[in-house]
Amino acid sequence: MSLPRLKVLVVDDSPEDRLLYRRLLGRTEHAAFELFEADSAAATHRQLDAHAVDCVLLDYQLPDATGVEILDDLVGEGATPPLPFVMLTGHGNEHVAVEAMKRGAQDYLVKGSLTAGSLERAILNAIEKVALHRELDRHRADLQRSNRELLRFASVVAHDLQNPLATVMTLLRALRRDLEDGRTGEAVLTRVDDVLGASSRMTELIRELLEFSRIGGAARQVQPVSMPDLLQEVADGLRALREADGGEVSWGSLPVVHGDPAQLRQVLQNLIGNGLKYRADAPPQVRVDCVEQQDAWRFTVSDNGAGIDPSEHQRVFDAFVRLPESAHLPGTGLGLAICKKVVEHHGGQIGVESRRGEGTTVWFTLPK
Repeated sequence: MSLPRLKVLVVDDSPEDRLLYRRLLGRTEHAAFELFEADSAAATHRQLDAHAVDCVLLDYQLPDATGVEILDDLVGEGATPPLPFVMLTGHGNEHVAVEAMKRGAQDYLVKGSLTAGSLERAILNAIEKVALHRELDRHRADLQRSNRELLRFASVVAHDLQNPLATVMTLLRALRRDLEDGRTGEAVLTRVDDVLGASSRMTELIRELLEFSRIGGAARQVQPVSMPDLLQEVADGLRALREADGGEVSWGSLPVVHGDPAQLRQVLQNLIGNGLKYRADAPPQVRVDCVEQQDAWRFTVSDNGAGIDPSEHQRVFDAFVRLPESAHLPGTGLGLAICKKVVEHHGGQIGVESRRGEGTTVWFTLPK
């Protein structure tokens, strides 16, 4: 069984000590080490610019700086260490150890008591600690982003739910007046139809809000997904919308991907549905294609519709955004936001290429 190979920068101005580290790390049990050397602070910067290392063994005393000064320079006050550091000194000194750990070192060793096992453990533990720091930072950043999205989401939801609810209440008051005045027949039925229409729009908004909020909140049901089969299902489900305006949906050669079939169906349904709905004068035509990239599949969904002004490209994927030219069409403004959230939840990216009057192409990638 081959051992993991780790790159370590040894910073020490003593050739004898550097040779000692080479000998010790040549007798380790859990990893193989490739060593780079530096004998000063300036050489340390040159080596770090030239090589991507996994850990730094840092002598406390160098000709042009102390190890603590190098840590200050490379890490910075309070920052997550960019690299794992293990401080080495020729003698035990509690003050030096505390200062090194405060400045960003993950461990502190005395040269005179080094063994192959202790040096290897210090390097591996330092690498693990920094990896945990980075993971914690990622989770913290995700939590902060989620909190910002939640605040914005709650604000927009409260605003957008008020509109259909206010419409329903206004219509019900008018219906009550009609009944109190003794009006019956066609007038009352019209009021009832209006109430039902407003209630239906509110139900659709709530349904899409639930779909949007659930994405990313639970583990994806990842499995092989035949995109041709999935696309056929979506096209069949949109038959009424296609036939209403003589629309066509076509596709080229598509792969099998790994993902959540229900969520990927949402993406295709929303993108193709938009291509059919936001049409120009000609019958709508929607085309789905895919090209293979080095580490991902890049899908495109193109239409011959009205197009989108480039100034709107950045915000069309925001929740509840409806462009002025589409305000007269049914919709909640959540379709593309759902697509973005699904694609990013799968580790991909999404974007749009379009101009007014020239159709729209929405592209998205899915990792292989």
